Amino acid sequence: MDNEKVLAHVQHVARHFIAWRGHLPALIKFVAYSLGDDAPEDSRLDNFLRRESTQETLRLHYETGLWIAPDKTWRLVCLAVPDDPAVAKRRLNNRPTSASQCRWCHIDEKSRDLLALKPELNIRREHIAGSYLHPICQRSWMLLYDIAEQG
Repeated sequence: MDNEKVLAHVQHVARHFIAWRGHLPALIKFVAYSLGDDAPEDSRLDNFLRRESTQETLRLHYETGLWIAPDKTWRLVCLAVPDDPAVAKRRLNNRPTSASQCRWCHIDEKSRDLLALKPELNIRREHIAGSYLHPICQRSWMLLYDIAEQG
């Protein structure tokens, strides 16, 4: 199995969905479909995607968040930040429809489980009311502020 190729296809699936929530077998099917004839066995993809090292590599080098949530379902999120300050400002100004949604990816965690979402903090480390983020989404959200300030 070509790990680099699989990682690139996981990134492709994340960019296609932007934010996805579901069970790992479904995600494996999407990645296998993207890989086409080069797809390894589902069991090998399952093992590969469950590894913390794979998830860290995706986050650090492929702008892709992959993790298992407290409710035992998986999240796949595109962490790529837009370059355009106007787009960044628009994203910052649009709030999700529910306070139980992540500001970055808009996945609704419904229960607002403290393990799934963390409150957004301002520069004085004060909680911004009604604004929550997945820990993995926080870095992209903060980069969005930096890009908006450039414009």
